[in-house]
Amino acid sequence: AGLRVLWVGGVHVTLASPGGGGLFDGAGAFAAVDEMDELLLEQRLLEFNCVPVLIPRDVLDAHHDFCRTSLFPVFNSVVDVYGPLATENVSSNEHKKNWESYVRTNRKFAEKAMEQYESGDLIWVHNYQLMLTPSYLLQKIPDATICYYMHQPWPSSELFRTLSVREEILLGMLNSDMIGFQSFDFARNFLTACSRLLGLSYSVKKGGNLTIDYNGRHIEIYIEHVSVEPDMLSEQLHDESVRMSIEAYTEQFRGKRLILAIDDLFRLSGIAFTLLAYEQLLDESPHLAKNTVLLQIGVENFYERSNDFELVCRECAEICDRISARHGNAVVYKRVPVLPSVDRLALMSVAD
Repeated sequence: AGLRVLWVGGVHVTLASPGGGGLFDGAGAFAAVDEMDELLLEQRLLEFNCVPVLIPRDVLDAHHDFCRTSLFPVFNSVVDVYGPLATENVSSNEHKKNWESYVRTNRKFAEKAMEQYESGDLIWVHNYQLMLTPSYLLQKIPDATICYYMHQPWPSSELFRTLSVREEILLGMLNSDMIGFQSFDFARNFLTACSRLLGLSYSVKKGGNLTIDYNGRHIEIYIEHVSVEPDMLSEQLHDESVRMSIEAYTEQFRGKRLILAIDDLFRLSGIAFTLLAYEQLLDESPHLAKNTVLLQIGVENFYERSNDFELVCRECAEICDRISARHGNAVVYKRVPVLPSVDRLALMSVAD
């Protein structure tokens, strides 16, 4: 009770009007708004405790390119170690422009957060798009308590060092009071990178807490797994729309053993391996095709590089066509831009 929570971030705007800046929505999409719209948008969103961050379109696009082509592959350990460049082949000028836009975007987010800051607030920064934001916050608010959470994996120090801006990224994050990761392995890789690239030391404090010393400060490293809300899911399962979807899917797959796979359409999801394993199962035990069906749903993912995305989509379609040619209706492949929670919950309820 009495907890004041403000969200500072991007919004999704479906309509565009001429002029003005852009809206960062985290998915690379952009809508132009004029100054009057900006003011109105900020006023309306404050009613929901939300503060929008508006960024020029060219800066936004370059920021997204940097995240998508340089950071995302390395953090997910997708690196062409034998190629001329570690990440996607971009010119040095383009890389410089993208990095400058990444810096500008991080600074803009920090400025918006500072506008709303009140003494005693905790500022919680999320994910790899904003790794420099803690530095800009601490420069202006030295007594601020800053927590940073990384939603992506953290690669080995050997892979992380392939980034030309590796030190800037580490120093940006180290201006937090706490840094969180999803697993101990990711935290260990981060600490190793800090040790090998910056010469920093870390230790285990009483109670088992990991800390790293930087600039006279003790930064706590914590591991917190992403989880689900059981009470919320239970409530949604009793929603009328979910129950109607369950009935529809039950009828559609009646008499079948339903195997459900929901994956983002990008390389790291391993969606092709799921399909190849299922194909091998049916080839070795063809009688299963009579009463078994794999429903493979591919959700379009904007993070993947365009050529990789097209390759994965083509590969999935080819494998499914091959399975259908040999085993009939034993596989159903659907490619969707998004999968609403209603359908997701209903399919998970129906699947074996």
